[in-house]
Amino acid sequence: MPDAIDKPEYKSSIENGLKNATQLTNNAISIVAKMSEVLKSFNIQIPEGLSNNTNSSLTAALRGGPPLPPVGSGPLPHAVVAKDGSGQFKTVTDAVKAYPPNHQGRYIIYVKAGVYNEQVLIDKKQPNVFMYGDGIGKSIITCDKSVGVSKVTTSTSATVAVNSADFIAKGITFRNTAGAAAEQAVALRISGDRAAVFDCSMEAFQDTLYYQTYRQFYRNCIILLVP
Repeated sequence: MPDAIDKPEYKSSIENGLKNATQLTNNAISIVAKMSEVLKSFNIQIPEGLSNNTNSSLTAALRGGPPLPPVGSGPLPHAVVAKDGSGQFKTVTDAVKAYPPNHQGRYIIYVKAGVYNEQVLIDKKQPNVFMYGDGIGKSIITCDKSVGVSKVTTSTSATVAVNSADFIAKGITFRNTAGAAAEQAVALRISGDRAAVFDCSMEAFQDTLYYQTYRQFYRNCIILLVP
């Protein structure tokens, strides 16, 4: 098609557009395909042919398929976080810190219903974390760090920051309550590859969801403005 266009500037523009569209499509298909084995482990059905490089597979994966399983129906957690002391930990941070050195396989954290006022950092050396809660508005991780008031950077204002690969979150509210006067105040920041976030809400006033780098997949999520 571009070869049939005489004007160089038009031809170049179309060629670049086609190249970008192809790269974006391939990236999206790659994300879904890479996540297929993980999703199946949580009883999430993946349409047949997902590994094939076709538009129909991508459409089926992103638009169709059965609903996700209920929160808590996945594998048994390695760490349970509960405000009332009924788990091993009372803070999400302590559960993350308990990640065993050189851990193999997925590290599962169950965050019971409650409001957890803290900043959480998942380090590069802590891959394969699966963090799930009791649902949006029930399991809430929140803080009020911001660029304008706390004098931190946008990256370090995040309530939950994920630097590791293969992170999964399900059924959690990530919140930053810094407000309108505080400038950038991130609820969730992810810079690790192959992240997947399901049935979660991200709530803040500015820069709520910081999709920093690499491949990330979101489904059934809500981004809310918090005044």
